[in-house]
Amino acid sequence: MPLPIFLFGAGVIGGLFINEQHKKYLRKQDADRGVYKKTNKAMARAPSDLVPSKKSHKMIPGAIVCCHVYGGFEHTGIVIEDDLIVELHGSGLVKAVSSRRFLSSRSGDNIFIACNQAGDAFSYSNAALKAQEEIYKFYEYNLFECNCYTHSWSCILGNDERIKSFDELNQKLSDLNQEPIYWDKVDL
Repeated sequence: MPLPIFLFGAGVIGGLFINEQHKKYLRKQDADRGVYKKTNKAMARAPSDLVPSKKSHKMIPGAIVCCHVYGGFEHTGIVIEDDLIVELHGSGLVKAVSSRRFLSSRSGDNIFIACNQAGDAFSYSNAALKAQEEIYKFYEYNLFECNCYTHSWSCILGNDERIKSFDELNQKLSDLNQEPIYWDKVDL
């Protein structure tokens, strides 16, 4: 009987240690932001409800935003107005939703916006227009082939290149903008 209790205690302590290490890592990302560093990382500041970045922004049309889903992955969309985001929902329907609805039924408490090191949000005017044209279209949603990352990227570039992960999307955004991506908190 003591072995399960010991294992449970060790798991809790291990989880707390990992949580503290992650917080430390995010704080270091924030501290390094003010110092110009050449980096090969596509994502210089990860989105985090645990330790949101200190910078915050209003949503601007053409920007790409994200939120956490069940602590396991991020969901993305394109801003088309102050409080209106176009997303490819898991049902396959492309919808325009408010920021409140974008977070609804997801585990995240915050929306994050893709920015540069100076804290300026990336905005793609063609993405806002393309996203508006997409509203009410239906796609055969697939977690790895036709997902929110693929849809957001197609609004930005206008092509149907398949993107399988949030990391891959960050790499594409970083390559497009020729600089690392910082995910800052959106003022709601």
